[in-house]
Parts: sequence; structure tokens; C-alpha cells
Amino acid sequence: MKDYTVEPTRMFDNMWYVGLASQGAFVIPTSEGLILIDTLNNTEEARDVIVPSIKKAGLDPAQIKYIVMTHGHPGQTDHTGGANYLQRTYAPRVMMSKADWDATLPAQRAERPLAKRDMDIVHGQTLTLGDTTLTFTVLFGHSAGSLGIFIPVTWRGQSHVVWLHGGGLHHPNRDSLGRLESVIKDYALKMNAEALLNTHPGIYQDTLADMETIRRNPNGPNPLLYGRDRAARYWAMMTECARARVVALEQARGRS
Repeated sequence: MKDYTVEPTRMFDNMWYVGLASQGAFVIPTSEGLILIDTLNNTEEARDVIVPSIKKAGLDPAQIKYIVMTHGHPGQTDHTGGANYLQRTYAPRVMMSKADWDATLPAQRAERPLAKRDMDIVHGQTLTLGDTTLTFTVLFGHSAGSLGIFIPVTWRGQSHVVWLHGGGLHHPNRDSLGRLESVIKDYALKMNAEALLNTHPGIYQDTLADMETIRRNPNGPNPLLYGRDRAARYWAMMTECARARVVALEQARGRS
């Protein structure tokens, strides 16, 4: 599929998708400014895709108070590459898990400098800006410190919680699996999360098609919301699949 800039989409009353068909960023307007989650690949995409899209959504990029990067990979900047430009231009606070700051900064590329290290995120931490509080969990596996972020949203004035994960749900060992199980039990279920989003559209569902549905019929049902019962079944399926994968990996290692 050819990559292209996606029309800024108001996924929920207080959450926008901006970015590309291959990957994107999320903007959360609050009563005291904006939270931006992820920054695309590089300065050019931050400047020429994120900033114009935020403006097209009727928001002011100068009001970005926090940037949250869902994860980073040594030498790869698909989520972190635009943060340096945005940090220099608008002076927001920049946040990423401690483990991923530690892993990515020593391996940064001169042609794609990362943001200056600012705030470390640890498992269970929260961020409050105005009337909105994000809850962070760390799901190590896809990277050393991939974040699972629980975000309060509204749709037509009704409150919901969505779970945003930056990378794939990779759980290569028992420790990583245990963290997933605890995040589902202690966060997703207790907070009644009703959606699972990713900064790469299509990893969990056809998010591009869902956003097109919302753009065409903004007063219709929101296809991103599963409802609590369906979401609980989804979390159970995720857990079973992750357990099966860990067992398969253990068996493969035992045969090698």
C-alpha cells in the first residue's frame, strides 16, 4: 500500500489521529493544552505532516505541552524522529520510558537526532494536564519499554477508556507475559477499557477504514469502541495467544 497523509480524524471528542497511513500520532486536547503521542519518522514529517494536520484540526501546535513517545528502537526512529524538531520549536516536555531512553540515545543517528532527554516514564505512572489524566504501563517485549497508555475519552459526551499501544504485543518470555497479564487484570479490566489502538493503523484492526467511517458519518456509532463485554473477551483472547506463543518459543529453544 502506498503511504500517504491521512485526513486528520477526530476519533473521539477529545482525541485526534494525525499522520500517515503507515503510522501516525495522536493529539489529545485538554483544558490546559495539548498532549501529542508519537512524532513520526523525522523532522520533515513532524514539520510537514504533524504540524499542518494539527492546524487543520483547528488546534494550535504551539499549545503542545507534552510529547509522549510510545517506544523507541536503537537506530530506528519511526516513533521518535520528529520529537527533536517539535521540542526545539514549541518547547514541550518530552516523555518516554526510562528503558527506551537508555536504549535509544546511545544509538541515535547523527542525521536523525533524538529529542533531548527530559522525563522518564515508569510503570504505573500518570500524567495529568488540565482535565485529562493518562495512565502509563510498560509492556516490555516489542522494545525494552513499550508503553501501554490508558486514555480517558468521550464520544458524544459519554465517557470511555481506550488502551493505546505503540508497537506490536510481543511477549517473548514469561516475565513479559506476566506483565501483559497484570496490565489486563489491573488496568484494562479495572478501568473498563473499551478499545485497543496502535500508532500503526491495522495492527489490531483496520483503523484506516474505521476512521473513514467516522469521517463520513461523525454522528454514527463509533467502530473503534468494542463495548465492555466484547473488550473483556478480546483481552482474554490476547492473553491466551500470548501464553501459547511463549510456550511455543520455550519448546523451540528446548529443541535447539
